[in-house]
Amino acid sequence: MSEDPWAAWRFLLGEWVGVGGGTPGEAESGGTRFSLELADQVLVRRNWARYGATKDRPTASHEDVIYVYPHDHVWLAVCFDSEGHVIQYRATAVGSRAIFESDADERGVRYRLRYLARESGLDLSFEIAPAGGAFAEYVTARLDRP
Repeated sequence: MSEDPWAAWRFLLGEWVGVGGGTPGEAESGGTRFSLELADQVLVRRNWARYGATKDRPTASHEDVIYVYPHDHVWLAVCFDSEGHVIQYRATAVGSRAIFESDADERGVRYRLRYLARESGLDLSFEIAPAGGAFAEYVTARLDRP
């Protein structure tokens, strides 16, 4: 019997609902679903979020999909979103943690998406690092099972 290549990722599988309150950097509502697809060859994350209006911007929605796959003994991922972004990530999952980190894009900007399992759900952090700079949180969320 062969070892499960997705064992480290399985804590993410299923439906998740955001429990944010809509404060700056936090979604007003949202959800995520992780599923193994294509005969368990790809882990797919489908995500959506709604952000309430602020004095600086109107109500906004965001959707994205990430495909995670093994390639030459490493995990890679590609993200497509409703704003037209495409982000290539290297991905790791160990214990109760999954991290997606990009190389610098053509502007020198890097991205990092992190999930940490907690007793009752997941904590999510999406961070951006400007060219030559350090990562800073851009969006955070708490996710629970529906």
